[in-house]
Amino acid sequence: MKIKLTSKIKERRMEPHLNQKQLAGSTGFTSSYLSNLERSINLPSIEVCFILAKTVNCSVENYGHVVIQYK
Repeated sequence: MKIKLTSKIKERRMEPHLNQKQLAGSTGFTSSYLSNLERSINLPSIEVCFILAKTVNCSVENYGHVVIQYK
């Protein structure tokens, strides 16, 4: 789950060609925090998942674990 979630964060960020600094500006998170999420150093809370999902236009599904899915 950890690798799938963090790789999806980066994948969804890259689709509209956002860099981490731009995504940080849109979400209120720091670019270093986003980098840590993408490299699986930290795992996001459910709240962070929803904020990121809304910002990059995807949905968060919870089936006992968190997975970011495409709309």
